[in-house]
Amino acid sequence: SIDLNTLKLSSISIGRNTTYLSASNGYVYDTGYIPNAAVGIPVNNATQVVNYTPDRTSPLLTAFSLQPLAETLSLTFNEPILPSFVNISSITLYSQPIVGGTVRRLTGGSVMETSPSMVIAV
Repeated sequence: SIDLNTLKLSSISIGRNTTYLSASNGYVYDTGYIPNAAVGIPVNNATQVVNYTPDRTSPLLTAFSLQPLAETLSLTFNEPILPSFVNISSITLYSQPIVGGTVRRLTGGSVMETSPSMVIAV
């Protein structure tokens, strides 16, 4: 979801020591006949997460575009990725989806982004 990707792009919620929660009064209500609002959790007394499960889902390429005149290949992923870990030489372009066409392995270039993003241009 968008909120989860926003968290991944920040330094919030990257481990137990960076995951806290605050909430306004009435952020939830119970199921009483007359619903009772929950008491808020103030920012200056945020609650630390009890159980933290790290992200173990690998990013998935969802689309790419090639602009030959601009010499740019843009890769779009389903979650933010770290530009410093893009291995350009592991990317290969093909003229058709099966064996037998023209093959071009990328051998140079650089990543244009410097911070985590869902779209990376090389």
